Amino acid sequence: MHFVSVIGRFKPSATFEQARSDLDSVAVAAQKKYPETNEQRGTTMVPLQEAMVGGVRKPMYFPGAAVGLLTAIRVE
Repeated sequence: MHFVSVIGRFKPSATFEQARSDLDSVAVAAQKKYPETNEQRGTTMVPLQEAMVGGVRKPMYFPGAAVGLLTAIRVE
């Protein structure tokens, strides 16, 4: 299995769904042109923020709230 991460930017008028559609088109073209090596290959596109903190974001709400509460209590 091969895995490659790529970071890109949209042009200002592009939407996430348009970019995903374009990326899927590139993957399909590669599968057709090189079926021996790209038959089981595909693409996944996620926003950068989700890729960086996606699985950590919600679990960090509670510790963040606890720190805020303790800070508020300490200040009084």
